[in-house]
This record gives sequence, structure tokens and C-alpha cells, in this order.
Amino acid sequence: TEGKELAVDPDNHTGNNTANRENEVPATCMAKGSYTEVVTCECGVELSRTEGKELAVDPNNHTAGDPVKENEVAAACDTAGSYEIAAYCAACGTELSRTYHTVPAGHVAGDPVVENETAPTCTETGSRDVAVYCAVCGEEISRDAVATPARGHDWGAWTVVTPASDTADGVERRVCGRCGETEERAFARTAEGTGEKIVKFVNMSKMHYVLRLGADETYTVYNSATVQWYANKPLTFEVYTYSSFGYEDYIVYLNGRVLTANGDGSYTVPAGEEPVIITVVGAVKDDSAPNGKLSFWELLIRFFRRIIAVFSGKEA
Repeated sequence: TEGKELAVDPDNHTGNNTANRENEVPATCMAKGSYTEVVTCECGVELSRTEGKELAVDPNNHTAGDPVKENEVAAACDTAGSYEIAAYCAACGTELSRTYHTVPAGHVAGDPVVENETAPTCTETGSRDVAVYCAVCGEEISRDAVATPARGHDWGAWTVVTPASDTADGVERRVCGRCGETEERAFARTAEGTGEKIVKFVNMSKMHYVLRLGADETYTVYNSATVQWYANKPLTFEVYTYSSFGYEDYIVYLNGRVLTANGDGSYTVPAGEEPVIITVVGAVKDDSAPNGKLSFWELLIRFFRRIIAVFSGKEA
């Protein structure tokens, strides 16, 4: 019987997930920033939410403090004076700008005043005027237009929007964590007609995988998902667990057999193997195990065997 239907499965989300940032606190020149990473399926369902992800200290993201007047030489009735206007970062003290001015004879330079201030964006330079007026008559003595550099985009990781096929390029996207601007690019399959295979990643609680797709390209699997990959290419990935994972260690299985880690701690699915199912089992140390580990289920079986042995009067 052809054309029999399967009902919609609300839990069978695809691997075309999108990671976005919420509640972002930008990093400054002295302090790390933070944000909440929210991963959603292409259907709109939220798959995961990770609080407190860190942004590295940004040495160029200074906070301009109030301008200060320095090295002042007061003007006399018949002699010009001078002063310098300096601006420093309010966080780290780095000098951001300095200008030199003269004061016409007879005037008294007041404190500098900030006017017409425009904040910088990711792509646009900010600006502000620093004006000094005579404290006696109010006449403007000097005015400087001080530029504040554009902050630059804070791009997130590339995420797949449209998977590549044998005949068409795929599309991936990244989002600026500051302004929300998006950028897309195409990525192609190899030209040798490689076909594709399905790699299924099964996640335990409090863990995720990071797939290495190429130079500086990664894809994160936060929930159990299937991923399309080249049939004749190996696929390298890393396993990340959280502090509440509950076990001292873990064992990675490829199609039911133990997968040995590479020298850098990553794991590789060899080319040609299909289908592929990757699973991770929580483990604890045990010197009697061949690799120094026993899975949680193996330890549970040993426990029940010992209980049975105690009640039967036999050794387990």
C-alpha cells in the first residue's frame, strides 16, 4: 500500500536549529560580558536555553569618561593663556583624546561641557562636541568634535539555515549579538558526487556535541538530532558536559562500540560507515574495567549480581 501517512511528530525536530542571544551584557575593556543562548528549531520551538554564557573582555570597547581640563595656564588682562582637554576611559583609564587650546587675553576658561553627543553603533562612528566657555562673559572659547570609534559587529557562530544537497549549495547564517544584523553565506558539498549519510547524535542531560565542519566552521547539537554528512568523509566532533553531569567521566559509543578519543580529545566518525549512531554513557572509575571505566548500567548490573550472591550464599 503506497502513500500511507505518518502523523506529525512534535518531538522530531530537525538539525536546522538557530542559536540566538538574549539578555546580552556587552564586554568592556575591563570586564567580561554575558548572554543567554537560546536554540530554536526551524519550526519555532525552543530546544534549549543556556544562561550565563561569557563574552571575552573587549580591549577596544572603552567607555568615554567626562572630559577634563589639564595643564592650564590662566590668561591675564594682556596675556593669552592655554589649556588641554583630555578624555580617558572611565573603566581602565586609557587616554582616548587630547587637544590643545589658547585662551584669549581677558577671558577665564570654564570647565569643558559635552554637547551634541551621538553614541557609536556596530558600523557607525559616534561623536560629541567638547565646548569651553568663558566663566565670566559666557563667550565660546573653543569647540572640539571628538569621534568615538564604531564598535564593530559581535558575530555569533554560523548556524545552518538550509542544508546542502548533492545538487545545491547550503546556506548558513550568523547574527550580531549587539545589533541583531544577520549575515548569510553559501557552503558547498565536494564536487565528487559523494552522496550523503545520516549521523544521529543522542544526547544525555547536561551535555552537547560540537561538530567540526571545516576550517573555523562548527555546528552545535544541543538536543538529540540527525545530521546529514558526506558519505566518503570523516566527521570530527567534541563532547561537552556540564558540572552537574553526575559522573566522573563518560564513554562515547559509535554504533554500540566504544569510540576512542583523538589526541586532542575530539572523536572521529570514519568515512564510509553508515548508518551512524553516536551515544554517550556516563561512567565512573573502576580499575577492573579494561579501559579503567564502567558505565552506570554496568555498575548497576554488578550491584544486583552482588545482592543476589549475598542472598544465595554464592560469590557474584
